[in-house]
Amino acid sequence: MEIKQNTILIIPGKIKEKVLTFMSQNKICAPLKIIEYENLKKLIFFDYDEDTILYLKNKYQMKKEVAKTYLENMYYIDDSNSFNMNTLRTLKEELLKENQISKNPYFLNSLKQYHILIFGIDVLKKFDQEMIHLLKQYTTVEIIENKAYPIDIAYSFLNKEEQIKYVFEKISDLLKQNIEIGKIKLANVEEMDYLYLKRLSFTYHIPIDLKENTLYATSMYTEIKRSILENNLEDIQYVKYTDKLLSKINSLQNIDNLEEFLDETAKEIYIDEKDSALEIVDLHNNYFKEDEYVFILNCNASIFPKTYKDEDYLYDRIKPSILENTYEKNYLEEKSCITSLNKIKNKVICFIKKEGNTEYFKSPILENIKIETPVLLYSTSSNLQNKLDYGHDLDQYYKFGVKSLSLPILKANYTIPYKEYDHTFKGLKQEHIFPNDSILLSYSSFNTFYECQFKYYLNYVLKLKDFEETYATYLGSLFHYILEKKDDKFFNLEEEVAKYRLEHEKTFSYKEEFFLKENEKDLKEAILFIENFKKHTTFQIEENETKLYTKIPSKMNVTMMGIIDKKYQDENGRIAVLDYKTGSVKINLKDTYHGLSMQLPIYYYLLRKNYPNMEIVGFYLQNILEKNFKKKKGKTKKEQKQDSLKFNGYSTSFIESLEKLDPTYKDSRFIMGLKMGKNGFYPYSKVLNDKQLDNLFLLVDQKIKEMVKCLEESDFKINPKKLRKENISCKFCPYKSICFMDEEDILELEEMKTLSFLGGDENA
Repeated sequence: MEIKQNTILIIPGKIKEKVLTFMSQNKICAPLKIIEYENLKKLIFFDYDEDTILYLKNKYQMKKEVAKTYLENMYYIDDSNSFNMNTLRTLKEELLKENQISKNPYFLNSLKQYHILIFGIDVLKKFDQEMIHLLKQYTTVEIIENKAYPIDIAYSFLNKEEQIKYVFEKISDLLKQNIEIGKIKLANVEEMDYLYLKRLSFTYHIPIDLKENTLYATSMYTEIKRSILENNLEDIQYVKYTDKLLSKINSLQNIDNLEEFLDETAKEIYIDEKDSALEIVDLHNNYFKEDEYVFILNCNASIFPKTYKDEDYLYDRIKPSILENTYEKNYLEEKSCITSLNKIKNKVICFIKKEGNTEYFKSPILENIKIETPVLLYSTSSNLQNKLDYGHDLDQYYKFGVKSLSLPILKANYTIPYKEYDHTFKGLKQEHIFPNDSILLSYSSFNTFYECQFKYYLNYVLKLKDFEETYATYLGSLFHYILEKKDDKFFNLEEEVAKYRLEHEKTFSYKEEFFLKENEKDLKEAILFIENFKKHTTFQIEENETKLYTKIPSKMNVTMMGIIDKKYQDENGRIAVLDYKTGSVKINLKDTYHGLSMQLPIYYYLLRKNYPNMEIVGFYLQNILEKNFKKKKGKTKKEQKQDSLKFNGYSTSFIESLEKLDPTYKDSRFIMGLKMGKNGFYPYSKVLNDKQLDNLFLLVDQKIKEMVKCLEESDFKINPKKLRKENISCKFCPYKSICFMDEEDILELEEMKTLSFLGGDENA
């Protein structure tokens, strides 16, 4: 490829870096402009950006993908009169009028002084040829062909695992020959291959950049998003990813919903990109050097080449003449696949015959090509893989009587603990547990950890538990929504319930519909109770959904967080918090000694961390849905319902402050457990003095540090707890079939009879 003076090079964006490297290595210094092939139509016809997409999304409630489909099809508008074409025409006229798309009237004239080289395009489609024809009216255009290497052999495998195992074996051979890993590529990888790729990457110790984890799916994103939304970037640590998000934001003019935009953008940012790893590449419109090696997987019919159906927005019957119909698209796809293989000097082409119950056929482009079926009896590069294969072969032999060719060889060389079982957690490297060094803790994850560390591992590291919306969870979300909205100026309970149900559709049984109406009555009573409390308390400053965070000193990036439903505050800096519960409320401060029942203690800890100069008067839970009352002598059902709505938690023993929060505290009208006698509060009253509160804070801090130390060391042993003669960890555990817990794994905890560990003798 000869580059003359005043040349414009039009190439696919994915090969731009390689072309620039080639020019640098070969000292090509001629004046040169590079235009990415993908941007050519934008320069010739019109351009759009993220603001254009946002405009369509906001005005027409489109999804981002739909908006982009409309915009991309606007390049192909003709004079036909179909509904789809008229829609495109109308939208384009509107976007032009609103200055949402722009044209460059000078671009074509500016080409007259240049010579254009086009390189790296596998096949030229009709629209490409139309653009080139237009370019030729202003300047000379030369298309550089790729050097062609024959497709002479392909390899057949029984299934995906055999295919990928063979590929890793060959890659290992290349690495032994000191071929750089950056010069080895994988192509035509399917999502179904990822499981095998990750496993074999581990057994062969060959890193691979799968690009499957997005920023959106990480715990660090929660902190990044919160910092951006709160415009507080001073303490943020993830500069690399934050900058990527901010660069997107700064390029836009109007963002109606910043949180939604951040979520969409975060889903497009990949993390854990490795500098030295196997790279997965797209073959089409790509360029490979002569010293690069490409392994092409899954060269099967309908996969490579891909088979198109008549399902474009501009379908065949209305498709303009500058676009291929479905038959032509499939023909060009096959031609493109052949071209993309021809331009690779060092290639290994693979295809499979079967995967599960699905049969596969070789790609039509492999007709008249030599086919070999490699037999890999054992690995010459991975002892671990051989041991795993040995275990698999033994399974096949003992279960089905199938004796593989490799079994005698593996048996002669390896000893494995076959039919031996040890259920204990052996530990994993920290980078395999928390690859991003970012952990977000909550009271629920905290309680789970102290119930059983292995349960925490399964739930919060492996994320095995799927959220299942039930009537109870739906009701809880509905009640929280209503209690947050109740202070709105024109609040109407029935209207808000109807609005929530419309926005969160769920089909209920007749029984559930009946109880939903009944539960609305409980909600009304709870609102009346809270409003009555509001009339008495001096804590008139309210805040809903208070989010509290604090950094935990650690080798990793650990954050403790809590979201409190209601925060009350007075003008003198006193605060109290309330969390609503639609399930059972069990509070036992004595269990905090063992890291259990930690919701309220963690809230208190977070309050002190976030409001160090404010006095915390009380922290409570409120059960707004209690139905099963035990009969109490002298109490009507209505009185018992009112009792159940009382705030259940802990208060300061400092009477002056407590009286400001609840002037009726002596009668316990709003807060449970404040019974007073002649000599002050009764011993069982739920009040804590300053010393006890300080010690509670220190206890929570200690338990957090103990937990974080275990996380740093990836210590997730199976250790369920028994307290008061009851196994509190395994009763409702969804992972019973995984851990195979033995009786000796259970730790029996000492029952704390008093709060003496907090510096008091109270029996709260």
